[in-house]
Amino acid sequence: MKGGELQYVGLFIVFVSFCTGDLHYNKWHVPIGEPPEVVRIYVDSSGQRNVIVGTEKGLYFFNEDGDRLHYRPFSAGVKALSVIGDYIFIGSGSYLYMLTPDFRVLKKRKLRGTARRSCEDENRIFILTGRRLYGITPDLTVTWSKEIPAHPETLACRNGFLGVRGKDWLYALTYEGDSLCLYRADFESGDNRFEWFRTLYPKPLGVGDHCIAAAFPRGDSSLVLVSVGPEEGEVLFKKELPYFPVSVTVFKDNIYL
Repeated sequence: MKGGELQYVGLFIVFVSFCTGDLHYNKWHVPIGEPPEVVRIYVDSSGQRNVIVGTEKGLYFFNEDGDRLHYRPFSAGVKALSVIGDYIFIGSGSYLYMLTPDFRVLKKRKLRGTARRSCEDENRIFILTGRRLYGITPDLTVTWSKEIPAHPETLACRNGFLGVRGKDWLYALTYEGDSLCLYRADFESGDNRFEWFRTLYPKPLGVGDHCIAAAFPRGDSSLVLVSVGPEEGEVLFKKELPYFPVSVTVFKDNIYL
């Protein structure tokens, strides 16, 4: 859930429910004919809520009533998706594209490697391409880039802190690209019996005002939740969990699974 908006993407179906304070809701589902890669819900300058879905073939745009506004093909697919204001930033192949509100490509930036995931905050975009991480402004100026310790799975950002998660490590950085902490899991990851399950769901990672939290597999059926204080660069705690959390959210110094 993000900003009172619940989003769920299943194979070939987009399902969205918008919730308000009086518990009124609107929901719809639309078949799109191909598996989604990324999905975002955002509010444009006119107050209209929109849904964007990136797939292996391109990008779908829907309004809050479920009407398809536009489809734009990208031959390399869409793996990374960010929104700042009314502009949409697409990571496809080795390029980052900036799209206007009417879905035109305004400009693009060549990157080293293939775009994997992105996040945005405070008019900054952070994008992963293989083992390289970029900090980019909304006009597509690259302010910094650096190689990260190993192959990443996902990233998240908030309040000046950037967290990058790999299979058995967690890397904390500032928005300027300065390294703060590198945590490596010190336990066995187990065999591959649950590898399909871990691959199917999003990689649990959350960034808050004072910590970065992630869940890692331990053994064959449990996980360890790790909380890192990026300002001090130290592990705040490790806790074994008897289940696999689909997501990790940090809000007001609390961690929600």
